[in-house]
Amino acid sequence: MSVVYAGSAGVYAIDMRTGSPIWHVNSNRAVTTGPVVAPSGAIFAGADSTYGITADGQVHWTDSSLKPGEAGLTVLGYDGMFEAATDDMGAVLTGDGSYVWTARSFGKITTAASSPSGMLYVGTSTGRIFAVR
Repeated sequence: MSVVYAGSAGVYAIDMRTGSPIWHVNSNRAVTTGPVVAPSGAIFAGADSTYGITADGQVHWTDSSLKPGEAGLTVLGYDGMFEAATDDMGAVLTGDGSYVWTARSFGKITTAASSPSGMLYVGTSTGRIFAVR
């Protein structure tokens, strides 16, 4: 089954072929970043908190200390994601919600992307681009 994930008043999994909902996870506010899906199947979304959701629609973890910033979420080439959170913080988390690292050294993060090789690119409001492996 092909699935489309959408964020609105929570995260929705929708059967791409029929348009029928498969599951829905509520959030206290509208989803503003994501959802994004890691190669492992872990689903991440940002609203009032950052959510880690399993492929079958179960909330695996939430982290209310990470409020989504304007650059959103970026899936990394393993079971993880980079979040450009408010307060100029960047964080890498795994599918189980564990922190790999956090940093405030980038400045205001405006964009982020990853390459298939696992390189993370972080762009800032001052026009600087960081490459992090």
